[in-house]
Amino acid sequence: MSTLSDHQLGAIYRNFQQGNPLPEGDPDAWLDALAFIVDEAGDRQDEAVLQAAIAAMERVDALGLSSEQKVLAYYFAANANANIQYLRSTASSDPWTWDCDFTGRRIFFLRKAVQEPGFDQVVIGRRAQVLTNLGSALSEIGRPIEGREYWDRALEIAPGFGMALGNRGIGSHAYARFLGDSLAACAFLQAARQDLDAALTSDTLEEHARENMEWYWQAIARYLGSHTHESDPLSGARLGETEEEEGYRLWCLRQGLFLDPLNDLGPLPEAASDSLHLPSMRVIEGEGPHYWGFYNQLKQEYASARYFYYEGVTQRASHFADRGVALVNTLDYPAYGIGLERVKAAYRLCYSIFDKVGFFLNAYLQLGIAPEKVSFRKIWYDRCEPKRGLNAKLRASKNWPLQGLYWLSKDLYAKDEDLKLVLEPEARELDAIRNHVEHKYLKLHREHAASARREGDLFFDGLSFSMNREEFEVKGLKLMKLARAALIYLAFVVTAAEHTHEEASPKAAGGFVLPLVLDIYEDNWKT
Repeated sequence: MSTLSDHQLGAIYRNFQQGNPLPEGDPDAWLDALAFIVDEAGDRQDEAVLQAAIAAMERVDALGLSSEQKVLAYYFAANANANIQYLRSTASSDPWTWDCDFTGRRIFFLRKAVQEPGFDQVVIGRRAQVLTNLGSALSEIGRPIEGREYWDRALEIAPGFGMALGNRGIGSHAYARFLGDSLAACAFLQAARQDLDAALTSDTLEEHARENMEWYWQAIARYLGSHTHESDPLSGARLGETEEEEGYRLWCLRQGLFLDPLNDLGPLPEAASDSLHLPSMRVIEGEGPHYWGFYNQLKQEYASARYFYYEGVTQRASHFADRGVALVNTLDYPAYGIGLERVKAAYRLCYSIFDKVGFFLNAYLQLGIAPEKVSFRKIWYDRCEPKRGLNAKLRASKNWPLQGLYWLSKDLYAKDEDLKLVLEPEARELDAIRNHVEHKYLKLHREHAASARREGDLFFDGLSFSMNREEFEVKGLKLMKLARAALIYLAFVVTAAEHTHEEASPKAAGGFVLPLVLDIYEDNWKT
């Protein structure tokens, strides 16, 4: 309930509309005023006031807000950006958000809210709203994998939350579009129908969303008919030939790390392999299966990184390879060992995948960028220069997963980059970790030790980037999930592009398409 009366809120809105700042001194009253202004300006379609509300957020650190209050401030700022995004898209009649700054800032503020230490102290209903909105924002820009993660989190804390259920159902429908006529597509559509069923009978569903969700429910019901796909998470299926292999595959399933879309529906036994591959493709005469070979390598590097990480975080016993490696005890609880070096190797491998995805896209989409200039962060821009704007060829593209990869690239950080171009509040730190692992000095400490020391402290290590082992492992898992999403979206980019090219194929023009049948590389050939 607001601490201000309707009369006071109305007066504050009018003053704010005239350019006067929000009253400070009482953080709760400031937040109430900000929330009212954002909602009222959205209803009035007043972009100028919404822009001013976003600018007012620059004062958030100077107002003495608690961590819980900052969560609310970031949530309201995200809503202001969402309102402007809606007004702009409505005015242009263009649903594509290739370079909408308000889309990016909406996601940035929602992530800031989730990452605040006080997020878990905010009332459950508001937390569920933040998580649901973040999932929806990510799905809208072509990132349904990450979107599902946040819808799942919302439903963990608020089971039956209608908006999370309904939006997860719509996201599953969008995901299924890239799975063709397969059992996986059927499984996603069935999951979507179940979520929409639950949402439409939920008393927490917002009425403005009902019509849209009913439309999706009808469309899915017509498609599925009586076709069903049953699967029980972790039923009695055997996952490996040994207990060690079963343990590994079970861990991967629970973390959602297999390159199989079904793993995004949960720890399903049939998802316990990296079954995803590129679709059938048309190539010019005389060109070999180069793209399949490239994707093979990307998958192998990812799978290797995943196992290195698993070994590093699950096998904590001292390894024989560490015996006799004489190290000095620097008295700041340092952490060393083969296990940690495996986690570091996984981090490096995962980070390297992104630029390789960029290299793939440059070749496949024929962007014409010189190979030495290619990077995942910058291939999207004219001459690889963000200041020059998006590449015209990409801006004209209606390839949804390609747009998802573009926005995913903004989770990473390039040297000297303006943080306004980044969607991930932790992007600079993720890059700093990579830089120190690769080129400098990353110092890890045991879980119970304080990794940060003040200058002047005897044990302050000014040469290193220091952090606790547990914190580093969390960052590593986050990066691995990002790499997995990038590889799935890359396969979907090709699927969408090949579908678009079908009508322009030689066959459609009266020519011929000659098939090249490729076998599966046998597991026993791998060494």
